[in-house]
Amino acid sequence: MLDINTSSRTEQRKFGLVMAAAIVVLGLIRYAFHGFAQFPMYFFAVAGVFAFFGLVWPGALKPVFIVWIKFALVLNWIVTHLMLTIIYWAIIIPMCIAMRLFSDDPLKRKWLPHDTSYWEAPEEQPEEFERWRNQF
Repeated sequence: MLDINTSSRTEQRKFGLVMAAAIVVLGLIRYAFHGFAQFPMYFFAVAGVFAFFGLVWPGALKPVFIVWIKFALVLNWIVTHLMLTIIYWAIIIPMCIAMRLFSDDPLKRKWLPHDTSYWEAPEEQPEEFERWRNQF
């Protein structure tokens, strides 16, 4: 699972300061996108609370930290499985269908008749030294 010790004061302090910084950034983004008329003080107030507790009393953030970690684990599981499913159905399956319809067997998996050989002629190897320098 996750290797974060929620009882560690260092982890609690880091959590408080990172959350404060993230909330400040979100407030500034909101401030920039929704016009400069309304300054989002509530973002900075919540960030201040996280920063205060992160610096002065990190133990007070432990319940919030535990809930945040559990939420992150659930979100991680959902997003991972959702993304893998989307990639499989949107990329892998159509590519497989297209390869079967419009291409021969790129991995040469088809069985050949008994009288033919699977031998493939090797590629030409350069004889002069200068051609070895330009490998591509």
